[in-house]
Formats: sequence, C-alpha cells, structure tokens
Amino acid sequence: MELYEGVTAYVRSPAKGAWIAPDGHEEQDDVIMVEVLVDALDRNWWHQYREQLATRFGQKQIHIRFMPAEIP
Repeated sequence: MELYEGVTAYVRSPAKGAWIAPDGHEEQDDVIMVEVLVDALDRNWWHQYREQLATRFGQKQIHIRFMPAEIP
C-alpha cells in the first residue's frame, strides 16, 4: 500500500469463511483481516481499491470496514 505508511495483517486469526457454491457443495476459505490507520477517510479511493482487490483475488466482493480510532 504505497499510499499509507504501514499496514497490519492478522493472518493467524481463526476466522473462516463458508458458503454454498452454485453446484451445491460447501466452499471454505481463511479470512485475513488487514488494518490500516488513516488521518482522513477517502471513501472514493477505498471503493476503487476494493474493486481492484476483488478482481485480483477472484472474489465477488471484498469487505472493507471503517471505524474511528484515536491514538492518544
């Protein structure tokens, strides 16, 4: 992420994704959470980046969550 100075990835999380594929069998994957702290939220940039990630990883959708955070 060239735009930001750092990123944290939670790759050892126990999160799993599961869904029923169009052919009726269950699919599963591991979920990796990535955290980025920003001074100002650019929703348009994140929307475009989410679409790029979905294409890159062959996903129908990528979930991006925004939440306020303070570093005292």
